[in-house]
Amino acid sequence: MTPPDAPAVWARVLSVATVDTRPLRRHRDFRLLWIGQAIAFMGSMVTAVAVPYQVYQLTHSTLAVGALELVAFLPLVSLGLIGGAYADAHDPLPWSCCATRSTPCSGRRWTPSCRAW
Repeated sequence: MTPPDAPAVWARVLSVATVDTRPLRRHRDFRLLWIGQAIAFMGSMVTAVAVPYQVYQLTHSTLAVGALELVAFLPLVSLGLIGGAYADAHDPLPWSCCATRSTPCSGRRWTPSCRAW
């Protein structure tokens, strides 16, 4: 029995360990969706760091930063549990369509002086 060819083994390992990017090259709509989601995720992560940093710079209080995170976390958990139970019991399609369509309007509602479009 001969030992396996090293390049063939590495090629097999890399094919399993890497992400298949062919759908991004083949389908324009999927590529645009993926890029948009990546940009939105990066913006969310910048916000998750910038807001607590700004609160700390304004107040110099770690208690205020902790209170901010608690206030942001509690509705996420409580409404997530209620919404999850409701979505399991009912058809989620109308609610997901409504949430998707209302997302661009949510930021505009809280910042009337901002021109988003």
